[in-house]
Amino acid sequence: MSKENRRLYLVHWHSTEAENMAKQLRQLGWFVAVNANADEVDLKIVRQQPPKAVIISLCYHTLRGKEIAETLWWTRWGRYLPIIFLTCPAEEEKKFHMDFPQAIFTDWDTLPVILNGLPKK
Repeated sequence: MSKENRRLYLVHWHSTEAENMAKQLRQLGWFVAVNANADEVDLKIVRQQPPKAVIISLCYHTLRGKEIAETLWWTRWGRYLPIIFLTCPAEEEKKFHMDFPQAIFTDWDTLPVILNGLPKK
C-alpha cells in the first residue's frame, strides 16, 4: 500500500497520549498526523492530504468529538472520509450511531484490525 493509502488523522485531547497512540500506529506502518489540541480540526491538512481514515478519540470530550465529526461531514469532500470513533460511553454511542450511521466504533485494541480492513483505494 502506498504512503497515500497509509495516512491517518488522529484527533485526541491529551498530547502525551496522542503521541503514544501515533507512535504505535507508526510502528504498524501508518503515517499519522496528530491533532492533540482538538479544539479545531485543521481542515486544510485533511483536505490537502486526505487520510485513509479520521480517528476521533472520545475518551475525554465526547461532545467535542461529535462536533469535529460533524465539521468533517458538512464538507463536500470530508463526508466521504471514514470516521472511526474510539470508545465512548454506551449511552452516547447510541446517539452517535444515529448521527453517524456509517462511522466505525471500536476500542484501541481492535483498531489495527479495523484499519487493515478499510477498503483499498
